[in-house]
Amino acid sequence: MAVANMDLLKRAMAREAPAIITAGDGPARRQLMIQFAGADQKTAEGIWAHFHDQDGALVQRLIDAGNPVGIWFQTDASMVQFSAMLLKRRHSLTRHHVLIESPISISIVEERHQPRWMVPASFPLTAKVQVLAPNRQVEFESDAQVWDIGMEGASLICPTNKRLIGMVKDAWLKVVLRKWGQENAYPALYRHMSPASDETLRLGIQFIPSGDPAAASAHDALLKLVNELDKLCGGKSQAKPATNAA
Repeated sequence: MAVANMDLLKRAMAREAPAIITAGDGPARRQLMIQFAGADQKTAEGIWAHFHDQDGALVQRLIDAGNPVGIWFQTDASMVQFSAMLLKRRHSLTRHHVLIESPISISIVEERHQPRWMVPASFPLTAKVQVLAPNRQVEFESDAQVWDIGMEGASLICPTNKRLIGMVKDAWLKVVLRKWGQENAYPALYRHMSPASDETLRLGIQFIPSGDPAAASAHDALLKLVNELDKLCGGKSQAKPATNAA
């Protein structure tokens, strides 16, 4: 294993970074977010990570299957990946943990030209996604969890719904983000979708740039948001102001 790549994992563990477990193919593909439990939680058996209570059944199925899963995390603008087995789980009064075997190799699989930042479960950001008709009236609205976000787009986790499944590519959306007690709305296009868990979908969206002066405050709020995530995740660079509002 390249020493530099192992250092990336150590630094991600030290800052308790979020990471993604991916397993299965096609309609059976599932993804769930975990969070490394800290560098001091590494044992001879492997690495401990936290997971959401609602993902417990999926985690247990992956443990029982005994097959390697893909695990990836972000460091600065790079996506880092390794394969490993999920060995066992445990829980306390407040946290659920899964033990991941120590990886044999780690690789950098993607360099994002437009970086995204994964959003930890504890980060105080809520969202709604609205599906718009051609006249821009709201046809359907769903609560959403922001999985990752950047200045040009985001991934959202939404409850499985026929209205979302039936969307055509490039459908018009409005994404409403709430943080710091304020709401800001962003026009967007639907790009892709995949199952995230047994009851949720992962929705990929692209923000539509706008020259409307009224959009400037929403752009500034998004810029503040991604810079806060960048600092939280240990990034060295910050998003820069754009010439047009997003």
